[in-house]
Amino acid sequence: MAKKNIQELEWGEIEWIYEPESENSQNAMNIGIVTIYPNSSQNKHIHYGDEQVLYVLSGVGKQLIGDKISHIQAGSLHHIEVGSIHETINLGDEPIKELLISIPVHRDQNLPIPRKTQSMIVEGSLSENRVTVNEEIGYIYDGIIELLKIPVAIFDEEGNTVITGRYYPELCREKCGIEENVKKCPIYQMRDEYTPPYYSDPSAYVCPYGLTIFIMPIVFDNRVIGLIKGGHIRTSQIDMHINQYTQIKKNILGEAAYAAMHIVPKGTVNAILQQIKKLSKNIANYYLFKNTAVALNKQEEIIQDIVRNESILEESLKTAKDKALNIQIGNHFLFNTLNAIAGLAVKEKADKTYEAIIDLSKLMRYTLKNNSYFVYLQEEVEYLKNYINLQQLRYGNRLKVYFNVSGDTSRKKIPFNCLQPIVENCFIHGFKNMKEGMEIRITAEMQEDKLTLQIMDNGRGMDSDLQNYVYDKLQEDKKQGFSGLMMVYEKLDLLFEGQFTFLIESELGLGTRVTISLPDKVSSMDSQ
Repeated sequence: MAKKNIQELEWGEIEWIYEPESENSQNAMNIGIVTIYPNSSQNKHIHYGDEQVLYVLSGVGKQLIGDKISHIQAGSLHHIEVGSIHETINLGDEPIKELLISIPVHRDQNLPIPRKTQSMIVEGSLSENRVTVNEEIGYIYDGIIELLKIPVAIFDEEGNTVITGRYYPELCREKCGIEENVKKCPIYQMRDEYTPPYYSDPSAYVCPYGLTIFIMPIVFDNRVIGLIKGGHIRTSQIDMHINQYTQIKKNILGEAAYAAMHIVPKGTVNAILQQIKKLSKNIANYYLFKNTAVALNKQEEIIQDIVRNESILEESLKTAKDKALNIQIGNHFLFNTLNAIAGLAVKEKADKTYEAIIDLSKLMRYTLKNNSYFVYLQEEVEYLKNYINLQQLRYGNRLKVYFNVSGDTSRKKIPFNCLQPIVENCFIHGFKNMKEGMEIRITAEMQEDKLTLQIMDNGRGMDSDLQNYVYDKLQEDKKQGFSGLMMVYEKLDLLFEGQFTFLIESELGLGTRVTISLPDKVSSMDSQ
């Protein structure tokens, strides 16, 4: 398989095997394969903007997560919370390979754009102009950074210094000679990144002398045009780890310059991060305004574009709620599947595990690429079979699934992803505490002028009180959360406006059956 989207780093590489189709995707999760070369280590960094899960495919080593040092070996699963210090060291003679799942907690990539300039962006005119950060943004820098009185430098996309910054602490002047040349700062020299390319939240790194430095990309027209680097602050979180790391201890223990620096509290750290984000956005907006200055003189064209965009906006508002309902696979299923893969890795070689992970990423890519309201039933059934194959990694022969889809229904159209969330409920609720003998039956047939879909399991079922509670929740005007049944019901209600049947039949200890009936005139549409 040819490698694509490889991010090369000083200590290894990251192959991004799944990324959102666009920055406005409903799913912000990124999946990659991390390779750490033998006898190499990552630079110590802090996860301020994303939460990560690491599943080790091969290799041995050690890593720091927060205040704990753990061993790395094939089959181990590691969780990195937001704000945690992280460092991985390869102690073996073979590369460490890890599955990386990155979930941003602050995904604010949409810059505030004046309505008059939106039309030029839609037409793609900005991509024709190559923008490079230069010294003309100095007044923006002074207006934000001077208030903080902290050292912040700005570099263009080639790494050239645009603004050197001021207020560097004595430790940086004494140890690195940063006033002579800002690039003498070890973190300013570093080209590594630990998040997906063009991820618009700041990263944080720890220098050899124990100071925290932030790095923030400047993103314009879906391209990084520069980097903001700065901070050089002493935090209590780093001080907690000084005694655990000999290198830092040797460099700063007893140093008067380090001891003289006050510890920056968490609230101030958050304020610094917000101002750095603000600086990045304001610089991007400046170049947006500059590139559209000529177009602003064409008043008639601008008015027409505004009218067109307002029409598009009205249509988008009508469909936004339905798009939100198309979020496919929840994190709970992802982590359950990864646990199944981890168990498989103990018994088999890492190659097969890698293939299973690739299959999972393909499944997720399919769900996010489909932007239609309706799809053919046979496509939805194939997607459902892929989902069940992944569940069988966990359940094996204990799970039996039967499909009975009549031939005259396969080319009928049904709402996108209205089956998988219900089947997922079988595993979450129906089969809870069951150890064997699990069965699911899925049928599709024409009954008079209706397309009837049924999903039935032999799980624990529900008593009458619980059934009434579920029906009451389905009928609420404002449903709390998007559980499987609620998501499907609300989608059907939006698309068919009451012209459908949604029936739940269940008996405690015997299982549950969900029946959906759709009008044939809708399910037979060629497109929507």
